[in-house]
Amino acid sequence: MASLLRKLGNAVGYTSEEPQPPVNIDQIPPSDCIVDGDCSACPAPCDDHKQFPSYLQFDKETPLLGSMKPYGRQVMISTGQVDWAEKIEDDEGTLAANLNSIIKKQYDVNKAGRIFITNTSRLTQQSTIKNGQDVIIIPDNILITNVTPDRAQAFFDKFLNIPIPSFTKEEQKDNSNGHINGHSNVYINGHSTTNGRSNGYINKHAKGSSNGHHRHNNGHAKGQSNGHTNEYAPSPDDMQIIKNTHKAMILICSHKKRDKRCGITAPILGAEFDNVLREKDLTEDDVAIYMVSHVGGHKFAGNVICYIHEGQTGIWYGRVNTCHCRAIIEDTICAGKVIKELYRGAMSHSFGEIKSDRLRW
Repeated sequence: MASLLRKLGNAVGYTSEEPQPPVNIDQIPPSDCIVDGDCSACPAPCDDHKQFPSYLQFDKETPLLGSMKPYGRQVMISTGQVDWAEKIEDDEGTLAANLNSIIKKQYDVNKAGRIFITNTSRLTQQSTIKNGQDVIIIPDNILITNVTPDRAQAFFDKFLNIPIPSFTKEEQKDNSNGHINGHSNVYINGHSTTNGRSNGYINKHAKGSSNGHHRHNNGHAKGQSNGHTNEYAPSPDDMQIIKNTHKAMILICSHKKRDKRCGITAPILGAEFDNVLREKDLTEDDVAIYMVSHVGGHKFAGNVICYIHEGQTGIWYGRVNTCHCRAIIEDTICAGKVIKELYRGAMSHSFGEIKSDRLRW
């Protein structure tokens, strides 16, 4: 009974037993988006999927809902690595450190919500200048090229210190019914993506392979952005705007220098996600898997963020193990549903402005 009260109370921001972090209404998915029941049909212990080492200790009691800090934007810096300095914000001279410093001093969080900076395993491909890095911005769903540490201020001014782009009702409607819907022949920007997945789930873009990104630029030349030309003026210093071609993304915290639990569980999860995606014949343009730096809550490892609806919806999961990977792909990536047992929270504005049916949990 106490456990039930705790869960119900947490859904509206409090419990009867002890104080909990408040959960804003935009963190509660609409009731028709929630998948109830056990998302893992595997027996315990499971012999069909690789398990995490037994010496790892995880928090299995703290409620997951409310365990992440809401944010309005995520900035994903392509580094080609799967581990980073313990605190990327203190890694002097890097783009992540410079951006965090600028945001701390100059950004008004009321403008568009917290900006969440992460390094990722994605390799830089589109940038053409020395020390230039590709940077993906969500929910804008754009990739910026040629971003260097010394251009952090220009990047911030042009792309981060602005309101979140507003998506039309038509766009939201088009993206409302899941994402892939189980189809292996998914069309992206008018091109069929049946070319399969490359070998490996981390270094997907190695050896200069473009994986279709250059083919799918859709004519977005310098100063253009995925249909949001009113929000972004032409960029200085060769920074170009390209549409992010991934229909969905799975981000797994692999930051071992921050906490070994994430560093150890991430590659195990990455391999299992990749196995399921290959089985379903979903390509990297359909669903990309990236390792990312610290997202918070390493005691809840594995920590996974799913971006669907072309980056408009960001769903956070905790306590993910290999037995959950298929359900996450089928229920969340393909069908757009939230798995209740794993749900930590969401990128703000992920569920729109509907408030009528969100108090059930």
